[in-house]
Amino acid sequence: AALLEEALRARREQGPSEEELRLRAFKEQQEVIRKRVEEKRARKLKELGKALSEVDVRRSRAAAPEPQEGLAPWRLVLQLSSGTWYYNNQVTGERTWEPPPGAPTVAVRPLENPLPWQLVLHLGSGVWYYYDEEAASTSWERPEGAPDVAVCPQEPPAPWRRVLHVSAGEWCYQNEETGETSWEDPAAVAVKEPAPPPPP
Repeated sequence: AALLEEALRARREQGPSEEELRLRAFKEQQEVIRKRVEEKRARKLKELGKALSEVDVRRSRAAAPEPQEGLAPWRLVLQLSSGTWYYNNQVTGERTWEPPPGAPTVAVRPLENPLPWQLVLHLGSGVWYYYDEEAASTSWERPEGAPDVAVCPQEPPAPWRRVLHVSAGEWCYQNEETGETSWEDPAAVAVKEPAPPPPP
């Protein structure tokens, strides 16, 4: 017993081992990641709550027809079975590969697990819903395996356009003149002018 006590006392005096230090660092990293995930989850829930409250307001005004100007009649349809997308005008029935003026576009890799679903964006409201191709029904619930996509942001100032990055589930922005891409909303990024040179 005295030998054991002596070994424990010597161990305490040495401090933590390299393995214990690595374990402690790993636990700290896990905690940072957990906090980031919680923050992102809270942000997405807030966006979803806002989108759903907007949908509830529209449903309560169901007697009044939806305005048919601009992007309101258009839908962006992403086919999860093939990874292709198109734009559909619900009023005229027109289908096109070219985005209507002011409409976002999509960046998508071939899908690893094709699904018989369509991810549909109502361009007038920025709200997503899902269409089951097999059952011919729509749903607000994300089907298993479908991408989790953020609410569509407001149209950025020219020459920028919105681009849905499907694999990330986030929106990015592309400058149509320079080809530059950014995760930051160009309307929110303050561009500072360089300070004038000091007087001679």
